[in-house]
Amino acid sequence: MEPELAQADARQRDIRSRFGIPAIIVMSLVIGTCSRMPGAWEQVRLQGFLTVVTRNSPLAYYEGAAGPEGPEYELALGFARRLGVELDIRLAPTGAAALDELRRNRAQIAAAGIIATEARRQQALFGPVVQYIDQHVVYRVSDPLPRGPADLAGRRVVVIKGSSHAAALKALAKEHSVLRWTEVEGRDALDLLAMVANGEADMTVADSTEFSLGRHFHPDLRPAFKLAESEAIAWALSPRSTDLLPEVERYFAEIGEIGQLAEILE
Repeated sequence: MEPELAQADARQRDIRSRFGIPAIIVMSLVIGTCSRMPGAWEQVRLQGFLTVVTRNSPLAYYEGAAGPEGPEYELALGFARRLGVELDIRLAPTGAAALDELRRNRAQIAAAGIIATEARRQQALFGPVVQYIDQHVVYRVSDPLPRGPADLAGRRVVVIKGSSHAAALKALAKEHSVLRWTEVEGRDALDLLAMVANGEADMTVADSTEFSLGRHFHPDLRPAFKLAESEAIAWALSPRSTDLLPEVERYFAEIGEIGQLAEILE
């Protein structure tokens, strides 16, 4: 990664942090368009940068030896270049927190490995599917194998608060009232896998991509059974980003056709 790109991505804007899109820009746009609130693509063009919120994870964004790396970062950088603007990265601890940043108008796109559930589609626009993942219940190989939801009863199950994993357990609890679990804040999926490996919890729920990565650090962990199958990962945009969504769709169609998307996700 070129140093100048890394520096551009690290820019901080105090006004944006407090109010989302810079107040002066929004005011000038509203006045210049007869009080019409500008669309996301219009804001990006005027600002000269695209703000993307992601999360600090090897599966999304992280600081490598040569600067920012990660699949969501690479995809976002490619999109910003296609638009002819700079990329401005914001970090959120979880996918749910990234969606909250969208609602607060602090970013145009949330690219954080977000599962496009039906509930979330009521709150945000979603771009094309980036990839499909499964949700696995994960346990220590030294413990009894849980073969189904009934085997979770009486076990210490942890998931991230507000996550799609928590939502899946809530849906399952309608049929299995004995299910109990703990929702934790301030930790990511890899942290929860470590909790299971260290004996702080008995089980967790992890996406197939998260587990594939985590098992390299915790070889004693195993997938027990699937909690959900073929769930769509996609970029989320604020509901008022209808002008930016077609650009996102064209971008993913282009990189999918030439094989670049598959290359980035490898």
